Order: sequence, then C-alpha cells, then structure tokens
Amino acid sequence: MKEITLDGKYLQRTEAGHLYLMQMLDFPEYYGKNMDALYDLLTEIAEPVAIRIENPNAMDMKIRRVFQDVALDNEGVLFVKFVDK
Repeated sequence: MKEITLDGKYLQRTEAGHLYLMQMLDFPEYYGKNMDALYDLLTEIAEPVAIRIENPNAMDMKIRRVFQDVALDNEGVLFVKFVDK
C-alpha cells in the first residue's frame, strides 16, 4: 500500500493549498482546484493508499470534511490517524 504524508499547514482552500495537493497526490493538470474536484479525484483512486495528516488542526475544515467523505466512499483510501506535531 502506498503511503503519503500531508501537512495540514499547507491544506487550505487557497491556490497554494490546491497546488500542494496536486503535487503531493500527483493530480493531473486538469484538476479543478476546488472541493468537488478534490472529492472526485480522491474517490477515483484505484490503488490502495494510506494518507497521514500531520498538523490536522491547521487544515481547512472543508478539506477535512472532503477527506472524511472520501474515507467512507472509497475503500482504497485510508486516512491514517490525524497527528499534531
């Protein structure tokens, strides 16, 4: 299973936050940089992946909700314990 660590400090609903997600999650160039596009791409992940979120209290709540919804809707995506550093 592939493992990815994301830092909540960079998980904001800003252009920079979405660019960070694109880079870290290897999203395609056509990624729409919004919550619907984030949900769509995360639910389309076919290869099992474990995503660890560091500093979750710094992340945007809407992005956190998208991640929580994805965990329910895509069995291949596992969000490992949210950890504050």
